[in-house]
Parts: sequence; structure tokens; C-alpha cells
Amino acid sequence: MPDVFISKKTHILFQLLVLLMITVFSKAQESKSILDIEKIYLHTDRNVYFTGEDLWYKAYVVRASNNLLFDLSGILYVELISPDAKIIARNKTQLAMGLGHGDFQLQDSLGIKPGTYQLRAYTNWNRNFGDDFVFKKDIEVIDVFESHDKLKTSQKIPLETKISEKVVTKQNTFRVDFFPEGGSLIENVASVIGFKAVDLNGKPIDIKGEIYDSDNELVSTFESVHDGMGKLQILPIEGKSYYAKIKTKNGFEFQQDLPKASQSGY
Repeated sequence: MPDVFISKKTHILFQLLVLLMITVFSKAQESKSILDIEKIYLHTDRNVYFTGEDLWYKAYVVRASNNLLFDLSGILYVELISPDAKIIARNKTQLAMGLGHGDFQLQDSLGIKPGTYQLRAYTNWNRNFGDDFVFKKDIEVIDVFESHDKLKTSQKIPLETKISEKVVTKQNTFRVDFFPEGGSLIENVASVIGFKAVDLNGKPIDIKGEIYDSDNELVSTFESVHDGMGKLQILPIEGKSYYAKIKTKNGFEFQQDLPKASQSGY
């Protein structure tokens, strides 16, 4: 009887030891997998585009455990998804030390129409961990003529003001978009602002202008250098707002507010 009892006890201890080893091994494997998971982020030059424009993006691939750049994968697949959930374009973006860049041309040849599109980005390795680690971002594509027509038809204009309204519409035939680096201005942080000026046909136009603060003091000047695009730098001061006085090549002048600076951000 004592020998049988010792044998059973030894068998139970052996089973417990095997179970412990399996648990430790599985946890070690799980920990290793977490360390090797990639997180992906695409930074686009903006979130709203006209049909026919280029969508530029910069890709960042980081280690999920510490958010540091990760060079595990050499290729990032970036897809442009239509509003009806079809893949209309796919880029193979080369990665170097976790960084890459590319673009999509939003042309009629791709079937681009006004609507909400999605950018989707992933690596072959990241597909092993499900959709949670696939990057997704919505962008809006608009038609410059359609948006202008909607603006005019949505406003009921009294008969006596139609003549003056036609004059204003004829003069204001362009638009200027401002794009703060990083997505937003931050108070007390020197920031670069890109801009692009186009006419109602979406064609670039040359502009120049001046930036003023809410005290009407001149803080910066700017001028387009290529295809209606350029950049300027300002230091947004806490509690102040900023606006631009813009002048086109044909002499038309108007005033436009800059995006409001946030109190904190990246």
C-alpha cells in the first residue's frame, strides 16, 4: 500500500509539473507575439479633396508595445476603398525603418465620384492578428462644381437682390485652404501651415497675403511658389486668433480666418 500511495503521489506531482511548464511556455509565446505586433498610422495632407487632386500620405509603423518605429515589415499595403466597399486602388508602399510614403490620384479613370472613401493599410504580418490592427481612415471627395451649385440653390435669394448676388459670385471665383502641420495649430508652439489656392475649376492660382492677429498686428507674410501652393510659419499666442488678407494675381482681395489654435495636442 505505501508503494502504491507514493506512486500515485509522484504521478500527480509529475502532471502538475507538466501543466506548469505548458502554462509558462504559452505565456512566453504570447508575450513574444505581443512584442512583435505592428501598429500602423497614415498621415494624409488633409481629409477633404476635390476630384482630380492627389491624395498624399506618410506611413508610420510602430511596435505595439512601446509605440517606437518598427522595421519588421518591408512592405505596407495601402488600399483606397469606394463608398460601396470596393477596392479601387492598391499601393505597395516600401518601408524603411518603419517609415514610408505614397499617393493616390483621385482621377475619373479610377471611377472617383463625390463621396466618403476609406483608406486601409496593413502588412502581411499584421493580418495574422485580425482587423484590430488594420489601419482605417475616412476621407471625403467633393466635386467643386456640384458643391458650388448646391450652395447657390440652397439659398433662396429675393428678386431685388439677385443682381448684387451675381456680382459677388462672379468676383469670388477661388478658394484657399490652410493645412497646419500635424493637423492643428497649438498655442505657444511654432507651427508650419501649408496652403493651396484653386479656382472653381480646381486649377491652381497664384496668391500672396499677410497674416494678422486679433489685435490687427502683422505677424507673417506668404506667397504661393508652385501650383497655388506654399507655406508659412507662425507662433500662435494663447488667447489670440488669426486671419489672412489674401490677394490674387488679378487684384481681387478678401479676408479669411485661420484655423483656431488648440490649447494642447501633438
